[in-house]
Amino acid sequence: MNIFDSVLPRSILILVITRGLSSLGSTLTAFGLDVWVYRETGSYTIFALLSVLTTLPSLVFAPIAGVIADRWDKKRLLILCDVVSLATVLVTLVMYLNDHLNVSMVAISILALSLASEIRWSTLGPTISLMVPKEQLGQINGLQQAFRSATVMLGPVLGAIGLEILGLPWLLSLDILSYVASILGALAISISAANKSNQNELKFSNFWQELTYGFRWVFSQPALKRLLLFFMVINIGLSIFTATFVPYILSFLPSSMLGLCLGLQGAGGFLTGLFLTKWCRQRNHERSILGSAFCVGLCLFAWGINHKGIGMAAVAFMLGVVVTVIMVSSQTIWQTYVPIGIQGKVFSVRSMVSFGLSPISKLVSIPLVSAVFLPIVGNSTFAAMVWSDSQGGALGLMISMLGVGVMACTIVVTFRGGFNFSAHAPREIHDSKAA
Repeated sequence: MNIFDSVLPRSILILVITRGLSSLGSTLTAFGLDVWVYRETGSYTIFALLSVLTTLPSLVFAPIAGVIADRWDKKRLLILCDVVSLATVLVTLVMYLNDHLNVSMVAISILALSLASEIRWSTLGPTISLMVPKEQLGQINGLQQAFRSATVMLGPVLGAIGLEILGLPWLLSLDILSYVASILGALAISISAANKSNQNELKFSNFWQELTYGFRWVFSQPALKRLLLFFMVINIGLSIFTATFVPYILSFLPSSMLGLCLGLQGAGGFLTGLFLTKWCRQRNHERSILGSAFCVGLCLFAWGINHKGIGMAAVAFMLGVVVTVIMVSSQTIWQTYVPIGIQGKVFSVRSMVSFGLSPISKLVSIPLVSAVFLPIVGNSTFAAMVWSDSQGGALGLMISMLGVGVMACTIVVTFRGGFNFSAHAPREIHDSKAA
């Protein structure tokens, strides 16, 4: 039996598949560079700083990326982003082959890739909204997340095998090929002229009015504002978890287990994405987000107290499941409630605000590990027994406490009425300075 209730447009399937291949290549590069940096330095501080570099510049650049996404031809923008990313990986490969690759060069590569990714992300959401009817958004978001999770599942496994057997150059080369596939896929898609003609109905008197419109629109919508602030808080825990994922596992287990945990996290997301492709249209997205967020908190707590492969693998799989539910539900809500003509600006605000505290939280996690959690596990017999008295144990204690915080935040929002989308329909804001 077909998993789709109706036939999805051919162009959107091409876009999703080729973007999935590109994500697989990006996962290989990220895996290889993560392991390379940690092996070269052995420092969590350097690792965390590089992690901050993947988010901070793109967050600052997000409003401009949103304006660009609404103004420019979306097909050309997607191709341009892939060309920039391809060139960046190619330069990284050449530097490595000539024995000139170092942490500074990796940082520059990460910066370029993150900026291209921000424009791509701000463009991709509105592109899908233009290509897919609203009633099919849940389906395509589930399918898109399934492909993304498949890359997370296969990427680390292929990355671990490729890194040990073939080496970093082959991982970078495969990423370059994946960007070629993505560029060809973008060239093959089409957006109907009818949809394009309705994109830019608003006219602004100056660039500042256009740059800030997304902020003013989002914060005039009570339900979306609550949803955005909720994600801003829980993403503190998830961003620190992401930053500590590699060093935490490598503190107790070999790099092969790192690949397995990342792969199982992707498997959970892949299976869930396929399931939601069929079931997404019958779900209450608001309840799904709150219930899954509470489960994320439980997973983070369990992750922090696990030091063995079986336990970590199980938690990684469950995280893949619940995070996928959150991402599909959230994306569907935003694409449904936000007018297409301003989705670039609004989605960039969503990215900037929801992840706004992530770089700060990652930076704060550095002294927290050394000055707070490491002394706790070193001086407390109970803490040492549960989390261990090593740096890995300190990381685990921090992650567990973040999980408790995520659960507490979810409970508070739930008992305060949730986001209440049913009571608040989206409305335009009337700006005297915008015609």
